[in-house]
Amino acid sequence: MTRPGELKLSHLFQPGNIGMFATGNRIKYGACCVSNYNTRDGFITARELARTKVIAGTGCGIITNQGAYP
Repeated sequence: MTRPGELKLSHLFQPGNIGMFATGNRIKYGACCVSNYNTRDGFITARELARTKVIAGTGCGIITNQGAYP
């Protein structure tokens, strides 16, 4: 079964590399400011890690985290 867009954009679903890092596909989940679960001194909290794990389960090959800020 083909997913929407898979034929037209098949290259996005192929493995890729960024320098020495390998990705399962070329789909990126961009950093967004929907949460600020990090600490003021720049550490990731258990809540932010849990959020990132949920995002990782979506199948994105690359995830960027938002910055910590006061």
